[in-house]
Amino acid sequence: MRTERGRSSLITGASQGLGLAIARAYVQAGASVMMCARDEALLGRVRDEVAALAGPGQPVEARRAGVSVMVIVNAAKRESVKWGPRAAR
Repeated sequence: MRTERGRSSLITGASQGLGLAIARAYVQAGASVMMCARDEALLGRVRDEVAALAGPGQPVEARRAGVSVMVIVNAAKRESVKWGPRAAR
């Protein structure tokens, strides 16, 4: 994977499976990550695991959000833009 240093990514379904694997890979590549999933308890646990992979000044945040509700997804995207250096659009 190319370096993602200085970039931000919003990842849905990030509490398990492919979404979690993508979150780990992006953080390891240097991206700041906003993790979203419906299961808040599980998301909180895996967020700590993924955040441990991050370097200094590399935020890893988590928000409860189901992608079927676009209002919530758009709010999460706006939130990630606030703290991320260059949010992917």
